[in-house]
Amino acid sequence: MKESSKRLAAAKVYYDFCKMMDDEKWKYEGNEENFSIVCNAVGEDLPIELVIRMDVDRQLVLVLSRLPYNIPEEKRVDVAVAVSVINNTLVDGSVDFNLESGHVFFRMTNSYMDSNLSSEVYRYLLYCACKTVDTFNDKLLMLSKGIIDVEQFIKLYNKE
Repeated sequence: MKESSKRLAAAKVYYDFCKMMDDEKWKYEGNEENFSIVCNAVGEDLPIELVIRMDVDRQLVLVLSRLPYNIPEEKRVDVAVAVSVINNTLVDGSVDFNLESGHVFFRMTNSYMDSNLSSEVYRYLLYCACKTVDTFNDKLLMLSKGIIDVEQFIKLYNKE
């Protein structure tokens, strides 16, 4: 597919995503030049920041959420184990952890290549990302602060 066709497809997805957010009464900042959206949500306990971006080359909608804290060095191995446990439970998306920097991200993607996505797909991406981040962000924070240990964390997610 030509670059111009890819940009047109990304623009359509961007505008359709913005329309869904308008319909849902979300406040957001859109950037038409790089097809990105930044918004915030209020979780049960911690704020959730989302960046939604259209990847023109790979023809993907990316929903990213960086947790609002860094993991201290002495807790990074425990959090790496916890991230593995979380990812084993997720149906959509994944948690990414940078062992070097201590940054934790949630990432969710959906391809729009040769597709016409509905507003329900955008709504699902938005709300699923928020719900997923809200489910684990406080528990990872407790682990990183030593309030719970890695064994307690594993017990929270292993229901077998």
